[in-house]
Amino acid sequence: MRNIFFEHSLKFEIDVIGYKNKGESIVFFLITDEKVSYAGLVDSYEEDGENEAVKLLLKTGRQYFDFVCWTHPHDDHTIGMDRILEQYCNQDTAFWMFPFYSKNTDGYSQMVRHTYKNLFSIIESPKRKKMKIRTAINANRMERCICSCIAGAGRYNFEVFSFAPSSEILTANMVRGQEERGNLYSVGLLINIGAYCIMLAGDVENRTFQVLPDYDLEFPIDYIKIPHHGSSSSEILPDRLAGLGIEAPNVAVSTVFRRHHLPEQTVLKKYSSWGKKTELYCSGNPENMGSAYKSGIIQTTFDVLQKCDFPIETSLYGGAVKVELWKKV
Repeated sequence: MRNIFFEHSLKFEIDVIGYKNKGESIVFFLITDEKVSYAGLVDSYEEDGENEAVKLLLKTGRQYFDFVCWTHPHDDHTIGMDRILEQYCNQDTAFWMFPFYSKNTDGYSQMVRHTYKNLFSIIESPKRKKMKIRTAINANRMERCICSCIAGAGRYNFEVFSFAPSSEILTANMVRGQEERGNLYSVGLLINIGAYCIMLAGDVENRTFQVLPDYDLEFPIDYIKIPHHGSSSSEILPDRLAGLGIEAPNVAVSTVFRRHHLPEQTVLKKYSSWGKKTELYCSGNPENMGSAYKSGIIQTTFDVLQKCDFPIETSLYGGAVKVELWKKV
């Protein structure tokens, strides 16, 4: 457990990064007194050597991530992860990934195989100090920090939990000899900071959401990174949460995957009709294939101390749009 101290302000920033045609990466920061005290990364993608997540990290003056999660072995969540491992992680980085049960990487893309190779090298190295590499499954606490005010008695928990993948599904597949290397392995995350809860749903799909126990989901959620780029293969999440009596989040965001025509309008409509307060954003305009932007960033900042009139604020960069601006849903 880490201790983080602040005097006047405590904020949480999350940046969802999507690229022009496909690719998703998420960066998050704990900001104390306007200085980044903790940096996290979920997945990686880059185009032409341009990695927006790395740019955001270096802009803060930090050289390494404190927390990295590789949710699943698909290229649109992986390209550039090998460079993250080599250059932007150190022995203090907590690295989490999906479960893997074999060193056999046949059938994966070249990029995924190379990332695996780097991970195996770190795990097998007997000499050097190395970061901790762990696998996430079911409901599992992955990180905890205590943020304490040095000028008073305020203490705020910062915690990261996994809620997926499901061991029920993976075990059944293994017993049946069905090797699944895709979205059934995707890690889903919940981040709690003060009174706020953020869900980063990776590419978790309906089959996983169907088997998750209610007690893993029965709490207010303020922000959702919509699973699987807004695909119908992950469409039941809002229905599942609404069925538990959970109010719609303040913010829901998606990234694009143009070849598969994602996000789907019918899926976005589920989020917009869930609750009137939800603001929907997308990393790119799916209606504009000729956009000049190579990427889009949706940046949402939470004032953990809730001292301002609008404690949750969202800013858009590059090709990112508010959903109602490009098509009514």
